[in-house]
Amino acid sequence: MSYQDREDPIISMSNVLKNIGWSTKLNELTMDQILGLVFIIQRCKDVTDGRDYTQLEQSYIKWSGGKLPPGTEIPF
Repeated sequence: MSYQDREDPIISMSNVLKNIGWSTKLNELTMDQILGLVFIIQRCKDVTDGRDYTQLEQSYIKWSGGKLPPGTEIPF
């Protein structure tokens, strides 16, 4: 699979979460589901492709504890 053929990461994550169940808590995931999530994340194209960096940075700050890592850029 070439880089350009990879599925949009937002759609990939939506599909896997739909299959696992949107109401499933993280601590309820099986090892198989965790491994599936990791593999799907690794196979996704770069989440920054065609996206607004400002929005990505704001999401990163919101969900990572309130600050960007050293280097002041999104870490992917």
